[in-house]
Amino acid sequence: MRVFHIVPVGVQCCLAQISGDQFESESGITIHWVNEHYDEGAIIAQYSTHIEPTDTVADKDLLEIDRWALSRLEELVNRVLKSYDSYDFHVLYHAVHNFCSVDMSAFYLDVLKDRLYTSAPDSLARRSAQNALWHITQAMLRWMAPFLSFTAEEAWHVLGMGQTIFSDSYVHLPEPDLPLMGKWSRILKLREEVNKEI
Repeated sequence: MRVFHIVPVGVQCCLAQISGDQFESESGITIHWVNEHYDEGAIIAQYSTHIEPTDTVADKDLLEIDRWALSRLEELVNRVLKSYDSYDFHVLYHAVHNFCSVDMSAFYLDVLKDRLYTSAPDSLARRSAQNALWHITQAMLRWMAPFLSFTAEEAWHVLGMGQTIFSDSYVHLPEPDLPLMGKWSRILKLREEVNKEI
């Protein structure tokens, strides 16, 4: 039987831990795990800003790396929705967590930050990044809302999206660009090998 000590870490941290568990088997909550993973729910939203209609960029005009990020998001959609439908919350949680920590934090946001900090506000380079982040944020917040409710709701209000995230529906995205995904998969493997030698 599990005993949860709520006070030091908060209800939402425990929700996140439970969502990541395979509830068919026994496992325990750890304070270290919760503290380490709590902030990852908002990793995308902190880089996203509101996109004015004049700042939108057509998908075909986005920079290639931004199209890759959206394709990775699109690749995740079916897995996320299927996990919710089948109540496989641990599959959902780990898929979203890996997307945030591996695809976004360890690669995309790391590459992107210089472009966001140094490009002119009205440049294609900056607007392309902001458009990609906006779409990622819109999808991510809706996926996170059931198990990171407070983080998702707070980010929703910060972005000025309306009364509550819980009255909205999931974002429907086009199919991923498979040739582009294949190209960037090879680039990432090469990057990994190079990083081992540095």
